[in-house]
Amino acid sequence: MYIESHGDQKPWRVKFNSPCMNLAGIVPHAAEGGKIADLITIGGTFDYVVPDIDR
Repeated sequence: MYIESHGDQKPWRVKFNSPCMNLAGIVPHAAEGGKIADLITIGGTFDYVVPDIDR
């Protein structure tokens, strides 16, 4: 979570970064050299939440 403010009552910039998005980004590196059927096992190992990535 990142919040930046200039001293006003409302924040100037707010960013949310979930850990699931970072996990989804390394799937190509983890699946390199594997088979397509291995993607299900790789995805289950990371245990990421798909709706969390979608936002």
